[in-house]
Amino acid sequence: MLDKSKDTSSRLEALRQYVTNDFLYANPDSAIQIAKMGIDLAEKAEFKNEIAFGFYCLGVANNYLGKTDDAIRYQNQSLEISKGIKDTTMMTKALNNLGNIYLNNSDFGKAIDCYQTCQKLLEEKENERGVAVCKNNIGLVFYDLEDYEQALIYLNGALDIYKNLGSENKVYESIGNYKEAMEMQMMFRELRDSIHSEKNHLAVLKSEYKFNQERKIKIEMLNHEKEIYASQIRYKKLVLLFLGVLSITILAFLFTIKNREKQNLIEQEKLLDQVKFLKKKLSVQSVAAPISDKTSLNLNRKIIEKAINTKIGESSWIILNLIFNNPSISNKEIAEEVSLSLEGVSSSLRRMYQAFDIKTSSNKKITLIMKATRLSFEN
Repeated sequence: MLDKSKDTSSRLEALRQYVTNDFLYANPDSAIQIAKMGIDLAEKAEFKNEIAFGFYCLGVANNYLGKTDDAIRYQNQSLEISKGIKDTTMMTKALNNLGNIYLNNSDFGKAIDCYQTCQKLLEEKENERGVAVCKNNIGLVFYDLEDYEQALIYLNGALDIYKNLGSENKVYESIGNYKEAMEMQMMFRELRDSIHSEKNHLAVLKSEYKFNQERKIKIEMLNHEKEIYASQIRYKKLVLLFLGVLSITILAFLFTIKNREKQNLIEQEKLLDQVKFLKKKLSVQSVAAPISDKTSLNLNRKIIEKAINTKIGESSWIILNLIFNNPSISNKEIAEEVSLSLEGVSSSLRRMYQAFDIKTSSNKKITLIMKATRLSFEN
């Protein structure tokens, strides 16, 4: 039984070396096949640490193939199994790779959570190399977020550990991310060669941050000024358009009013001429009539009331006679003659318009007196 277990362990170790050294990054498809073989073998032997490692490899390979959902699912499986057996090393591998996946997909919040959890576990194990990698990764997240002050804090922390360790090639290898180790190692070297002191390092990043912020502010200000200018132009155009439309509307309204007034005056003149003609005709008839039949040229109240089938009040009768004697008389002049208010005169006129069935909208008084005259003298 022990020989069989030992044989399984040897086979799993061979598969582990095979997948990580030869296929994981160079040929992800082959790495997936080998990792699945390892998982099957480990499940039969109930080697949970190897099962967790197999799912970790599947997560890495699927991530390189661009299968993000599968990669996240496999890494979470690896993480859960590792938690169950309290395998801190495998937990940090899964967490770091999950952070990389989230970072590559711009899910910065989840990336930081994974890296910080990983950092805490590594700090508990006093794994300084791993802590340096986590700090560097968190710094890269903040750099992508353009939060350069936070990025500087974490990157400086990673560089401090990196310098103290003095082992450049092992920083990322501690959590098994060899490709990331090579790329980040090149970045560290460039940073170390180009920045000779902590003071210069801080100054360069602050200068870059300040330059980017100032440029961003200038661009925003310029865009804001352009928008204000464009808004002002649009506003001026709208004001000019409004004023133009308003002017045309006012001119059209004034023209209509003027034309209506002109038409009313013409109509009024015609009506006044008709009233004069009617009075003249009645005057001639009165002169030509026999002495016994002659009557003064006044309105006949009884005939009018009978014709309109309505009693005319005393004030209204006085107003009607005033209009008869002077068809052009104004309401104000009538009010002064009969000692009524303007509203009282208007109210009496409205009642007479209704009684005499005056439908016209203009020159109502002249129309009223013409009808009253005809009723009085032609009946």
